[in-house]
Amino acid sequence: MLAAQLVDGHQFILGEQFSLADAACYHPVWFLRNFPPAAVVFDEFPQVVEWSERIKAMGHGKRADMSAEEALQIAHNSTPTNVTGTDPREPNGISPGAQVTVTLDDYAFDPVAGEVVTSSVHEIAIRRRDDRVGEVVAHFPSIGFRVQPQ
Repeated sequence: MLAAQLVDGHQFILGEQFSLADAACYHPVWFLRNFPPAAVVFDEFPQVVEWSERIKAMGHGKRADMSAEEALQIAHNSTPTNVTGTDPREPNGISPGAQVTVTLDDYAFDPVAGEVVTSSVHEIAIRRRDDRVGEVVAHFPSIGFRVQPQ
């Protein structure tokens, strides 16, 4: 399936930009390519090997430790962008402005309530207010979460 996504010559799974889809797919490919008995499965998928080499070349970035308090302060001092929109392929008819709750669907059933900012087949983002950090936009993947109107 991954090879089929890359067969059209795109540099990354969803096009020319690295995305969460690339991050999600990279680690199992990395694991299998580094396990010699399994690595041969990629011999017939050179586009997957080339893609994984592009991801690997990106490196790990520069990690900087911070405390929870520092992270909360950064969120408090930041202002969310006002980008809104709905993907025409969004399967649930959720539009910006709707009040919803988003809940993990397999454990930790703590709903997060807010106003839809954007929704697509891949994610939902909701604007919410938190006493510690003020206004934030929380992003959730579509898979693994339930979205319910409030």
